[in-house]
Amino acid sequence: MRISPLIAGLIGGFTAAILQALFKVFPPPAYGICIACHTRDLVNWIINHLFGTTLGMALVSKAFPVLTVVGIFIGALITTFIYKETELKQTHSPVYWFHIRNFSY
Repeated sequence: MRISPLIAGLIGGFTAAILQALFKVFPPPAYGICIACHTRDLVNWIINHLFGTTLGMALVSKAFPVLTVVGIFIGALITTFIYKETELKQTHSPVYWFHIRNFSY
């Protein structure tokens, strides 16, 4: 069975709303899916709990870390295996592409 992007979005949205109500999570405005912020909060939460530090994080992440980054990574990994994109592809001129990717503005 194939799930359309609309259905996946609706399921994800309703699930997020239900979990937010269930766990009484009230994130700050504009804190939906922010890879930089969620990664920072996850890393800081782990370090704070392992070493007893007080690194800063959003209030929503103090009790339990936001696992958005983990979910995106797992989803990408599953998709990679489903579509068999696991083999490395060789580029024709690695030096050229290295310079294009790293030094072009």
